[in-house]
Amino acid sequence: MADGKIEENEWIGSKQIMIDPQNSIYYKSDNFYYYLAINSQLPKPFYVDLFIEENGVIKNIHASSQLGDRVLIDTTWTDYEPATQWGYNEGWTANAVKFDRRKMTEIRQNDPEANPYSASYIPYDGFELQFSKRQFRLEESKLRIEIRNMIGPEGFETVVFPASSSRKDTKHWHQIDF
Repeated sequence: MADGKIEENEWIGSKQIMIDPQNSIYYKSDNFYYYLAINSQLPKPFYVDLFIEENGVIKNIHASSQLGDRVLIDTTWTDYEPATQWGYNEGWTANAVKFDRRKMTEIRQNDPEANPYSASYIPYDGFELQFSKRQFRLEESKLRIEIRNMIGPEGFETVVFPASSSRKDTKHWHQIDF
């Protein structure tokens, strides 16, 4: 279940990549799906951008409090163009960051200067993603992952895997061996 609770028993038999002491990736597949978990001990809330290169086309998969994706053509794309298709995630799913709206309202009323997001998210370990093998060929793809803080510049620096990779050049992206 893609619920963001990355439990050891559900990832038995998976392969693991240690990004650094605080971040790791688990992955496995069956006859129908690829499963990927991005586990992080970084301050919450954070989100994940997964970049997948298949046959020269880059797809940006985004998981945060919303799920969405977009196809990135050539190297002229930016963080905003082309726009992410929110809620349009054909062939894949992931958990989303959820917030305790009651707690958020209380924080806003009691301390207008406080960041209501960092104090009201519902706990999660990271992101669990599931991809249909009918629409994705991850064993033939290269991947790049960015873990970013949701609450702005007062948080941690972006974690990138592979660290030596760049967004628009897939040469140093990672080939996961499903």
